[in-house]
Amino acid sequence: MKLKSLLLFCFIFIIQSTQAQSAFNNGYEKGFQDGFCYDDKLMCIPPIAPIAPIPSIAESSTNYKDGYLKGFTDGKEEKNYKGDKEYTRTPAIYEVYDPIDFDFAYQVLLHQQTVSKNNNSTSRDDYDTNKINYFVKKAVELQKDKKFQNAGENLIKAFNSSNGLGKKYLYYAAANFIRASNYREALKCYLFLLDNGIQTLDEQKEKEVYKNIALIYIHLEEEDKVVKAIELAKKKNPDDIDLLQVEADFYQKKGNTIKYGEVMEQVASKNPNNPTVFYNLGVTAYEAKEFDKAIFFYEKALVLDPSLDTARLNLVSAILGKEPEILNKMNSLGTSQEENIEYDKLAKERKQLYRNALPYLEQLIKKDNPNIKVIQTTMNIYIELGEENKAKKLQKQLKN
Repeated sequence: MKLKSLLLFCFIFIIQSTQAQSAFNNGYEKGFQDGFCYDDKLMCIPPIAPIAPIPSIAESSTNYKDGYLKGFTDGKEEKNYKGDKEYTRTPAIYEVYDPIDFDFAYQVLLHQQTVSKNNNSTSRDDYDTNKINYFVKKAVELQKDKKFQNAGENLIKAFNSSNGLGKKYLYYAAANFIRASNYREALKCYLFLLDNGIQTLDEQKEKEVYKNIALIYIHLEEEDKVVKAIELAKKKNPDDIDLLQVEADFYQKKGNTIKYGEVMEQVASKNPNNPTVFYNLGVTAYEAKEFDKAIFFYEKALVLDPSLDTARLNLVSAILGKEPEILNKMNSLGTSQEENIEYDKLAKERKQLYRNALPYLEQLIKKDNPNIKVIQTTMNIYIELGEENKAKKLQKQLKN
């Protein structure tokens, strides 16, 4: 009679969390706080970092260091000019607008209708060029002094002086409010534009408005509006990989691994040469116990970047993650001839898992200061496969 109670080896690996969920954004947030507190480390309370800017051509959305350096510079500037507290009352035309008419704008875009508004009362008789020029000039001066809140308020005054015709002033006002970390005021500007002639902006600015609305809702944690805002933004920015990454990060934060995986696969299709994307997909698949998919994604990541040892380690975990199911089947079998044949078949499958994992483990133990658990697991596999000499060498390595 075969002994059916088998010992499950402890192949213990910690699956590292996704290493570049918007690495630039994570770096920017940390850099902004460090820069803000650089000259006053002991008494400084780090602020909430603003929304990270879109990386420049010379920067990468998957590079933490690029984000950190950009955030550090912005944070230090923010601290140096934090004295800007000359807030003024928001002008009347802007105040009376109710900015939460987002459902209306959403339906308009879905049905590809043009936002229309009765402009019979709009007259160029009230278009005060002198006032507009005065407020715009003042806003430019305030921007140079990093007084972004005041600059935004003056641009709203310029908009009011145009009797609502100068929509571009609201766009630039929102940009200044974002720089001042006044996201709610920026959101008012964007939503007003959405309901009152956003088509007057050029295409690039229109795309940015939709995208920034989604980013602001995420930042403000208004989750009931985030999904709809992201859908809108994606319709206007269908090829924006950074926006897809933002959406994926949102679903991951909410614990919705299914949606996260779906969005990340879209990211991968648009960014097929990025190893970090496939690494992150591997993590998601592993957490869902979809081990074959995880293996595929980790292998893809390693093809793109052979130095990615975190993918190599997690690939071993995904391969060995299939072992418990095999063991459960083996332990459930009886002692009939048919069941013994099935048992032997499963035992071969189990050993094949070990052989599949072994090359990656051997690569890992050749590294400087290899992980002790990696060495222990490799040694156990050698023993299970009957390679006693190799196991003894590793045992000596552990003792040393």
